[in-house]
Amino acid sequence: MSSNGGFSTEDAWYEALKLIAHRHHEERLVRDREAWVSNWQNEIPEDAFYNEYPEYRNE
Repeated sequence: MSSNGGFSTEDAWYEALKLIAHRHHEERLVRDREAWVSNWQNEIPEDAFYNEYPEYRNE
């Protein structure tokens, strides 16, 4: 498994990230796709989101 959680494309990785944001009703937080996918091959979507927004980790 790769270090990004097994995602083979940045589109799939970004879709997973958007689902995480959607669970918190905060889709607006991940609108800047290019900024989010810049490191998609080295980070799982959960870590990317919760490292940026730790206040949502335990919701």
